[in-house]
Amino acid sequence: IEEVLTLAEMLELKADPTGLVEGSVIESQVEQGLGKTATVLISRGSLKLSQFIVGDKSWCKVRLLLDDRGTRVKKIEPSQAAKVVGWKDQVPSAGSQVLGVE
Repeated sequence: IEEVLTLAEMLELKADPTGLVEGSVIESQVEQGLGKTATVLISRGSLKLSQFIVGDKSWCKVRLLLDDRGTRVKKIEPSQAAKVVGWKDQVPSAGSQVLGVE
């Protein structure tokens, strides 16, 4: 692992913060006061408020993004995770892929 990290640092490998969002669901739940939520780790693109995403058999208009400390944020970029609030129908299951929609 150390070799991979060293190589990535030397080559200055970075994820692309532009384009459509791609990410993975880390956990999902229904929370009192927030409704259906899913913690999403972004791998490509930037996730912003009011953006539409799909995951599993559900979709979401991002109403609220909360970082790991519970603070509201306006956007998350690659390698960041946030709790996404606004899922319709059902929450996506852990491990499922999340994609942005134009």
